[in-house]
Amino acid sequence: MGFNWRQFLCTSNVLMRQRRVQEPHFRSAVSRAYYAAYHVAKEYAETRGGKQSHYPGSGSHEWVARWYTDHGHTGISSLLLDLRKQRKVADYVLNIRKSSIVVNQAWAEEVHSDAVQLIQAVSKLP
Repeated sequence: MGFNWRQFLCTSNVLMRQRRVQEPHFRSAVSRAYYAAYHVAKEYAETRGGKQSHYPGSGSHEWVARWYTDHGHTGISSLLLDLRKQRKVADYVLNIRKSSIVVNQAWAEEVHSDAVQLIQAVSKLP
């Protein structure tokens, strides 16, 4: 007798209801929110002539924040850098005791809200 694939639905349901299993969802939500904001900001900068090659020594993410600073949009730059820090925690800090961040729904919602704020700010630029 073969495997009953519907059993995966039961397993999925059980996993979604376990509190400790929600951490990967929160971490993934933070990472996705950052990348949404980053790519909107990067696309805007690139359509206005921004290029990583204009910022020697900057990585693919740093130059975007530097471009906004150079063009007088320090609020966007600061928010982008903060979102990036949150994304690094989400993706790389497995021992959360080394961070002041509590991985939970409130954290993920806050990062999401900041990403929305950044995207709105970029959208309002001329």
